[in-house]
Amino acid sequence: MGIKLHLFEDDPKDNFFSISYTPTFDSISFSDPSSAGNTLSRTGIRHYFKAEMNSILSGRLKNQSKIIYAPFLMSTPGSNVTASDETRMKVETTFTYDLDNNFYWDYALEYEQDELRAVVYDIDSTNTKQTFRLRYEFGL
Repeated sequence: MGIKLHLFEDDPKDNFFSISYTPTFDSISFSDPSSAGNTLSRTGIRHYFKAEMNSILSGRLKNQSKIIYAPFLMSTPGSNVTASDETRMKVETTFTYDLDNNFYWDYALEYEQDELRAVVYDIDSTNTKQTFRLRYEFGL
């Protein structure tokens, strides 16, 4: 359970700004990539903070943007909650151009930093994706 505040809303789908907070319980066990056979585990609370904005830039161009900041606080048995460096951060934005007749051209840019993914898969903690897509929208 969390809280979401709509700070501005002209249209609930295309023109709004909101912030939200949601605490979640995280528990995971995974293989240690640095040694064979060892298992690592962690349990704690992850706090999700999200800012989201959708806006109409012109008659045919729209933007959807999100920023997620999710710090993790580890809980170890018999001790107080301690801070961890497993903070997840994600920034994404999508520009959509209306081509007419329910066809849209989208450009999406996403940047993510996830320390847990780096530990579990022994890869870089940052990831950047760019996507171009032609989309057709229809109702059922």
